[in-house]
Amino acid sequence: MNRRKFISFLSFSALYSSSRLSWGSDLYHIKSMSELRNFKPEYIGQEVYLESYYVGVGRGGGYFTFHEGVRNDNGGTVISAVGGGYWLRRLHNDLCLVYDFGARDDIDGFDSTNAIQGAIDNCNHISLGGGNFNISHPLYLRSNIIFDGDFGSLSSLVPKNSAFMKDLYLRQGTTIRIFYRRS
Repeated sequence: MNRRKFISFLSFSALYSSSRLSWGSDLYHIKSMSELRNFKPEYIGQEVYLESYYVGVGRGGGYFTFHEGVRNDNGGTVISAVGGGYWLRRLHNDLCLVYDFGARDDIDGFDSTNAIQGAIDNCNHISLGGGNFNISHPLYLRSNIIFDGDFGSLSSLVPKNSAFMKDLYLRQGTTIRIFYRRS
């Protein structure tokens, strides 16, 4: 997904959200992932809008629908609900942003390794969304995924002379798209 399409998608998402609210729907706005985990759904199929993964950050939000049954909470696309059941994130074109799993690029030194690995483990198309993230451990890419840098970057939080990130190992079928910035 190129930047223009992504920005259009975000604009449409914001318009869709505000128009549904203006029609008097019962769409709840949830401030953070922490609040979603503690929000008690009222009925099966209920939809909520998560504003942001962390309060006030403005990234990692999206629509979630409540389902009955059991699925493992993965911290991004499937979230366990209070009292049973789970919230399922609505994806656009099967795309997950690493922000959807709690990655942050707005705090110096924030370790986004687990969030990015969570996106890799649970999504088929992952994007850095243009962010510049710090990681402290190698990322393991499984086969048959697309990992888009989308003009973002990964930086090591450990010394550059360590063995970390010395070699990159990819399983057969893994696609990585790398876009370089021109200085």
